[in-house]
Amino acid sequence: ELAIAGDPYEGATLRSRELAMWRPTNRTADADIIPHKRMADARVRDTLRNDAFVRNGQLLHQDNIVGGLFLLNAKPETKILLGDYDEVWERDFQEEVETKFSLWAEGQNNWPDAARRNTFSTMVRQAVGTYLATGEVLATVEWVRDDPEIRPMNTSIRMIDLDRLSNPALRNADPYIIGGVEVDARHVPVAYHIRKAHPEAYYFASSYEWERVPAKKPWGRPQVLHLFEQNRPNQTRGMSDLTVALKEMRMTKDF
Repeated sequence: ELAIAGDPYEGATLRSRELAMWRPTNRTADADIIPHKRMADARVRDTLRNDAFVRNGQLLHQDNIVGGLFLLNAKPETKILLGDYDEVWERDFQEEVETKFSLWAEGQNNWPDAARRNTFSTMVRQAVGTYLATGEVLATVEWVRDDPEIRPMNTSIRMIDLDRLSNPALRNADPYIIGGVEVDARHVPVAYHIRKAHPEAYYFASSYEWERVPAKKPWGRPQVLHLFEQNRPNQTRGMSDLTVALKEMRMTKDF
C-alpha cells in the first residue's frame, strides 16, 4: 500500500535515493550530549582562541547583553509590600537598594567574587562568554566568614570550570549521576560532583578527587547555580550553539 500511495512523511521515507542512507539513531538527550560534550567544548574554545571573527562575535555578544556595567533595577512591588501605592517610599527604597548594591557589586574589593578578582559586572560578562562557549554556566554560592576584611555581605559566588563537573571515578554506570549531576527519581538535581582540580591537571592528586556539593542547603538556600537551556525533557547538561557551526567555521578558517 505504501509503495503505491507513498510514505506520509517524505522526510522519513527510506525509499528516497537522497535519504536512504540517512538513518540517525534516536537517543536520549543525555546520550546525545554527554559522550561528545568534552570534545565539542574543546573545539569551540579552540575556535574562540584562534578565529578572530568568532572571538569578535563573542565580545559583541557580551557587550550587547552586559555592557560595561550591569546595573540593578530594584523597583519594588509597592502595593504588595505596603498594601497601597506610596510613590515617595518606592523612590527612596529603590535609590537606597540600588546604591548599596552598586557599592557592593562594583567596589574595588570585588566582594561578589569568592576569589576576590572580579566585580559583579565582569562576572556576568564571564558567565555570558562561558555560556556561549559551553552552553552552560556553573557556580557555587559560598558564605564567607574567614575574610580578614570586614565584608558588607557574606554571600559570594565562585565560578566553576565546566570541565570539572563530571562523574566520580567508578560511578559512570550510576543512573542517578549524569555528567556529574546527581538527580533523584523525578530528575530533580540534588547534588553536583565537582573535581577538586581540572581533569588535565593530572600532576595534582586532587584532580582524581571529587567533592559532592548539595544543590541546596537543608533549609532551602541554593548552593549551586547551574544554568543551561533544556531543549529536551530530562536533559541534564547543555551544549554550545556554536557546535552546529564548527565544521563550517573550521573549513572557512582554513580557506
